[in-house]
Amino acid sequence: MKYIIFILFLILSSSLNLKSQDNYLFFLNNADDATLARIKIIENARKEILISYFIFEDDPFGLVSLDILLMQKELHPDLKIKILLDASANGIDKSLLYYLEQNGIEIREFHPLPKLFVPWNKISIKKFFNALNNLNYRMHDKLILADNDKLIVGGRNIKNSYYGLNSKNFHDRDLFFNSKSLVRDVRRYYYQLWNSNHVQKITYYDSDKKSKRSIKMVNKLKNIRRYVLSKKNLYQKLISDVDPKLRGTKFNSVLFLNSYDEVKNKFNPEYLSTALYYLTLNTKKSFVIETPYLLPTQRFYRLLKHFQQKGVKMQFVTNSFCSTDAMPVAAAYDNEKPKLEELGIELYEYLGPGYLHAKSAVFDDSLALVGSYNMDPRSAYINTELVFVIEDKNVARELKKIIQEDMENSVNTNIATENSFGGYYDCKKSRIDIMTYVVFKFLTKFSWLYNLF
Repeated sequence: MKYIIFILFLILSSSLNLKSQDNYLFFLNNADDATLARIKIIENARKEILISYFIFEDDPFGLVSLDILLMQKELHPDLKIKILLDASANGIDKSLLYYLEQNGIEIREFHPLPKLFVPWNKISIKKFFNALNNLNYRMHDKLILADNDKLIVGGRNIKNSYYGLNSKNFHDRDLFFNSKSLVRDVRRYYYQLWNSNHVQKITYYDSDKKSKRSIKMVNKLKNIRRYVLSKKNLYQKLISDVDPKLRGTKFNSVLFLNSYDEVKNKFNPEYLSTALYYLTLNTKKSFVIETPYLLPTQRFYRLLKHFQQKGVKMQFVTNSFCSTDAMPVAAAYDNEKPKLEELGIELYEYLGPGYLHAKSAVFDDSLALVGSYNMDPRSAYINTELVFVIEDKNVARELKKIIQEDMENSVNTNIATENSFGGYYDCKKSRIDIMTYVVFKFLTKFSWLYNLF
C-alpha cells in the first residue's frame, strides 16, 4: 500500500511541478542525432556535467567523447565533470581513467569487482565477499546531464556500435530533454547513487600511472585531438539543429522512475518494476512495447493475463534469433513465445539491419515510456534502471508512430512460418551461435537461469 500511495504522489507532484514551465523533448532515433546531441550537451555546459553509463568503451567513439570532455574542462576549469561507470562493463583502460582524473574529471565505479591480489595489510575478507555478492547487481543507467536544464537518457551506451560506426550496429532510441524540474530530480538521483555505498573510487596501481601500456593509451587519447579539431567546424554547424526547443515536442509532465526506493531510503531494483506495475495496471484499451529482450517475469505474466481479461490489445516488438545480440536471451524468449501467443499478444520480430536495442512503450495512446528498462528479470529484480514516463497525447502519438515504423520492419509471428532456428526469415548464423541457441533453449526451460544473462 505504501508503494501505491507513493507512486500516486509522484504522478501528482510531477504534474504540478512541470505545468508552469517550458518543457521540451526531442527523440534521438538515429545515430547522427544521438552523436550530435551528446556533443552539444557537453560543449554548452558551463557549471556541471554528470555522466553514467553501463558500457563505456575506449574505442574511437569513446575516445572522441573523452577528448571533447577534456577540451571542455580545459576551456572552463571550474566546470565539474563526474563520470559513473559500471565496473563489470567499463571498457576504458585504467590508465586513461587515471589521466582523466589527473585532469580534473572525477570518476567512480558501481560495484567494483573483487580484488584477488592486494597488499597483505589491506586484505579485507568482508570487502571481498561484499564485492562477490554484488557481482550480479549492475548499474544499467545511461544518462548525460548538463547544468540545470539539459538531459540525454535512453538505451544507448558509449560504444561504436551504438552510433553507426560498426559493420553491424544497434537500432536504439534516446530522449533529449530540456526541463529544469526534471533535471533537478535526475541530478538528485545521480548524487544519491554517487554517494551511496554501491559506488567507490577507483584504485590505481603503478602500472596504470606510468608504464609502456599507460603511455601508449594516453598518447592514443591525445592523438584523437587532431581529428576532433579537424571536424569541429563541421559538427558545430550541425549541432545547432539538434535542439529540443527547435525540433522537439512541448509536453506538460514527466514522471522520473528509478531504482531508488524513497519509502525505505535505499536502492532496490524491484522498486522500479513495482512502480511500473501499478502505473500500467489501469490500461484500458491498448499498449505497444518495444524491447530488445522479452522475458516476462511471473508478476508481469499476471499483468498480461489481467489485460487479456479486460480485452486490451497487446503488442510487442523485439528481437528474434536472427537479430539478437544475446543468443541465450533469444533461446529463452523462444521458450516463452507459446505462452505469450496464448494470451493473444501480437509479437513482432525485428528484421534489422543490426540489433534492436530501443526500450520504449505507449499505453492507451496517452502514456509514453522511454528509458534503459528491458522486459526481463534483470531489469525487474537485479539492475539499476531509469524510466521516463510522459503523460502527453502528442508525445505518445509521436512515439507510437516511431515504434510502428519498426513494426513495419518486423515479422508478425502470428502469420509467419518458422523456417530457421527460432526465426521467421532466412538468416546466416555461425555454428557457435546455433550451438549456443540449442544449448540455452534447453537450459532456459528452467526460468531461474534467466537472471544470469
